[in-house]
Amino acid sequence: LSGATGRLAYEASNLYPNMKMTVFDLPQVIESASHFKPPADEYPNQDNVTLISGDFFTDELPKADLYTLRNIVHDWGDDKVDLLLEKVFKALPSGGGILLGEMLMPEDKTGHLLSNILSMIMFMFCDTGAHERTAQEYTKLLQKHGFVDVQTRSTDAALTDAILAIKP
Repeated sequence: LSGATGRLAYEASNLYPNMKMTVFDLPQVIESASHFKPPADEYPNQDNVTLISGDFFTDELPKADLYTLRNIVHDWGDDKVDLLLEKVFKALPSGGGILLGEMLMPEDKTGHLLSNILSMIMFMFCDTGAHERTAQEYTKLLQKHGFVDVQTRSTDAALTDAILAIKP
């Protein structure tokens, strides 16, 4: 969901050649994404990637076994996040999952300078209730919506850690 140019989906198509992927983003983003289709010789499975326009808050989500949201949840306050997670949970089949790519705040909310700066910037300049969350906050948030087996992992990727949860 909200896959922008589809870069993650195209990369995944090389790693998982039998998997079908859908990039679901706003119409203007999908229109731009079509201009960024990678070369077929570098991405031979790019036909496994479908671009669909829509709004994940108001439109029906495309069917999927795994929804990936990278740097999306931190953009919104709890009300919007609750709406989005409820929609994802309802759309998933049993055994399906949600994978969030977000920067995890330290549990004491100190010590990670970049996440604190980003949280402060979002608070000051965004009118959406945006904020960074801790692993424990993500776990509680996902469990509140029925997800189980919540796993969080810090990664070496800039600004992105991984949170995976399953629909029972």
